[in-house]
Amino acid sequence: MGRWLDAFRRGQAAGYAHYGGETPPAEEDRTKDENRPGEWDLEPEPDDPDAPEDDTWSDEDAEKLQARLAELEAKSRDDAQRLAELNGEIGRLTADIVGKKQLIDDLTEGTADLRTALQELEAISMLLVEVLAKPGVKKWLQQRFHPDKYPDASEAQRRSYEETAAQINAAYDIVAECMARQQEMAAEG
Repeated sequence: MGRWLDAFRRGQAAGYAHYGGETPPAEEDRTKDENRPGEWDLEPEPDDPDAPEDDTWSDEDAEKLQARLAELEAKSRDDAQRLAELNGEIGRLTADIVGKKQLIDDLTEGTADLRTALQELEAISMLLVEVLAKPGVKKWLQQRFHPDKYPDASEAQRRSYEETAAQINAAYDIVAECMARQQEMAAEG
């Protein structure tokens, strides 16, 4: 690197002289400024392995550099293509995420609607349970729809009364469960 730097400075001075500009101060005229480190404050870098030994470039050296440049350009194109592929994938994933967020928002809204409907149904069912739990209601319903109360009923009517009596019994099983759950909640709360 040192020889290259010397050759650079010589070329720089020649360029200044050729175009009539001021020449930079000679190396020995430069003083070290403690507040602004300059290039002369740095450790010398190792010589460039691709640089020719005598600071002249041969056709072979130029071909080596052209080959290396072509290799780096090809790698740069490959990297640019890979970057474009990755950016495309990022775009697809981002669109997928936006779609899934919208789906989550829709599901959240639907869940809130279902919760509201469930709360309304629970309120209605508790009202019905309270009415059915009133004293005498169960006895009245069983007497009113018991098949034995209608000995003159046809076979179809009798089946209807039997089904209704079974439904009344099933409904009162549910009433008993609801009342037990309501008592548990009252004890906990």
